[in-house]
Amino acid sequence: MLPHVAETLIIFDCDGVLVDSEPIAARVISELLIEAGAPMDPRACELAFHGFTMAAVIEDVRARHSVLLDAAFLDECQRRTFAAMSRDLQPVEGVRDVLDGLAGPKCVASNGEPDKMRHSLGLTGLRDYFGDALFSAAQVARGKPHPDLFLHAAREMGVEPSQAVVVEDSLPGVQGARAAGMRVFGYAPGAGQDADRWRAEMHAAGANVFVCMADLPVMLRD
Repeated sequence: MLPHVAETLIIFDCDGVLVDSEPIAARVISELLIEAGAPMDPRACELAFHGFTMAAVIEDVRARHSVLLDAAFLDECQRRTFAAMSRDLQPVEGVRDVLDGLAGPKCVASNGEPDKMRHSLGLTGLRDYFGDALFSAAQVARGKPHPDLFLHAAREMGVEPSQAVVVEDSLPGVQGARAAGMRVFGYAPGAGQDADRWRAEMHAAGANVFVCMADLPVMLRD
């Protein structure tokens, strides 16, 4: 059983857990890959790159399509993603109520770039829940699925890894949290074969899987 929520650090992933940004990012990456001669549709991008750093996306595209993406690709990806988020981004359904009910310490640990994280949380009005407790893979040697980011977040927040739990929606995130010695809750909404496979993979990696954000507070107290 976890300690009382007020004594436990809750580490949230950002994309797909706090903000519904994954479909937006996948659409932008798909557009850019088509232009670069490495065509992948948005759904394929979302499935292939879920939880990846942009460095990992670039390496995957090189291996998959033999296409080398440069700094201009990254700059354009950020520009288009910021513009699309400004139009379309919303908080994940139910997450504001969850955050309102958490009295204890909480922070964000994301494979995304710091500017993107601050931008998305600011757009959706979620930034105030976390203040400056925002941690990015850009701050550590290795992002998810390695434990570095979660260990960094716990250290900066002044808690032992055993006193932290993680809320994730990707397999790399679950793997990183487990490698850090933290309990992890895997958010996997949706229906169909892709969602079933997603839930099965996260469960096999050690996550306590849930499909509705409203269920998270009860799970944190069990």
